[in-house]
Amino acid sequence: MQITFVYAFLTFLFVGFVSFFMWRANREEFAFGYWAGSGFLQGAGWGVFALTLSNPFTVFLHSCSVSLIFAGHVSSYLALAQFALGRIGRRQIGVWVVLIATFAGFDLVFRIYPFPTWFGVVALAHAILNLLMVAMLLRERRPATNGIVYATSTVYLLIVVATLQKVYDVFFGDIGTAEITVQANVNSAVVLSATMAVMVGTVALSLLQFSRAAQRLNQLAGQDPLTGLMNRRAWRAVIEKECSRAKRTGARFSILMIDIDNFRQVNDKYGQAAGDRMLRITGGTIAAQLRTGDTLSRHGGEEFVVFLVDAREPGAVGLAERIRETIAVSSINWEGNTVSVTCSVGVAEFDPAIDTAQTVVARADKAMYLAKSQGHNRVIAGSVLSGDI
Repeated sequence: MQITFVYAFLTFLFVGFVSFFMWRANREEFAFGYWAGSGFLQGAGWGVFALTLSNPFTVFLHSCSVSLIFAGHVSSYLALAQFALGRIGRRQIGVWVVLIATFAGFDLVFRIYPFPTWFGVVALAHAILNLLMVAMLLRERRPATNGIVYATSTVYLLIVVATLQKVYDVFFGDIGTAEITVQANVNSAVVLSATMAVMVGTVALSLLQFSRAAQRLNQLAGQDPLTGLMNRRAWRAVIEKECSRAKRTGARFSILMIDIDNFRQVNDKYGQAAGDRMLRITGGTIAAQLRTGDTLSRHGGEEFVVFLVDAREPGAVGLAERIRETIAVSSINWEGNTVSVTCSVGVAEFDPAIDTAQTVVARADKAMYLAKSQGHNRVIAGSVLSGDI
């Protein structure tokens, strides 16, 4: 039996070290720090428990081992909560610290003055922690992670069922008057379930972290680093998809091509940093005017392009005018200077009978250049153009 607890001690310490080095490699993901703490605390708890088996009357060491295991289990929950929620407040951590200290105090008292059903309360506390961990895991459900989340949650729920069986035995069975933590069959079940939970949890947390990192890379690949908007590459995928949908359904949509007027003069006079600030502010101004479902992208340089879902040309021209007017009355402050901003906008409506993604974008682009050639700060509709694009 002592070998079983030594095995648990070594397993948890191994998990602690692995999680610690994963945290060192992913400093922004502090969940692995909590997970490492969980491994070390539970490993220490099982190690102390192994030492006390030869002397079952060492009440303090027994209580210390159970409290360390409970603290480690709490740390496991905090790891998943940190991972799922992104941040755990100091108040919440303080509440858990007080709970652990209270648990340790009651455990010591109820071992000095035996209270048989206390062991059922301990088992119930661990079952509740497992349920809380399942709740945190379910927050990570995404198409790419559903398999990981559901498989891990199933393991935790099976452990909860087994734990609740022990709770039932304590409160309603024949074990009530015995100290179940020293019974060979119960101890073996506890060790196996605990080690299974921490190993499965470690694998799950690692896979979820890799999935999250891959998702971030995909987002960065489709994001303009300066403005935070969709970049040209990602927008092309959107417009190709919407063109295919429109040709199937006969739906109409419109494109706005927006170009900041005299942008190079701003860069030359005030510097590139001023130009970058203008791009960020202008992008935010445009985004604030759009509806849910519309898509804004930085098309390159000082150009922005907007996909307007289910929009015909007259409505698109009206929105373009509102965007132009909003930008025209705005300005940026740069090193004590007020820098005005205007834009020229070209509008084109997609005709599913004749258009492709290339032709509708080219028509909007041509209309935008016509607006610039006619004096800037205006909107031109693609319908006024003649000739083929």
